[in-house]
Amino acid sequence: QSKKKILTAKCCSPLPGEEVIGLQTTKRKIIVHRKSCENLKKIDKKKLLELDWGIVSQKDFEAGISIEAIDRLNLLNDLMKAISKTNTKISSTNASISGEIAKSSFKLSVKNQKEMQKLIENLSKVKGVIKVERT
Repeated sequence: QSKKKILTAKCCSPLPGEEVIGLQTTKRKIIVHRKSCENLKKIDKKKLLELDWGIVSQKDFEAGISIEAIDRLNLLNDLMKAISKTNTKISSTNASISGEIAKSSFKLSVKNQKEMQKLIENLSKVKGVIKVERT
């Protein structure tokens, strides 16, 4: 039996600890999605496989987070400090301001859902933050 290649989906960036499902794309390739992924609604159910995190051997997983906050001096700096407290690596960021509201998004490397939850808690405590969401 040949070894299957297991990849995580970029559309929903699943993390260990979240409910996932596999999408068999070829005989040897399976893409892991969050069960709540919007892209799965268009997929033939026959291609979906029940699976758990035991088959995925990555150490770090890329995940996104978006933040809405009331704009103020040093806001982005304070958000970055909250992220760095969890020793999380940032792979990209984007920030914009519309009126009084600052919107920031980050792509991060995290180990699991628990680490992501801690990150969300840290960011939620930053002065002026209105909403933090996993993307």
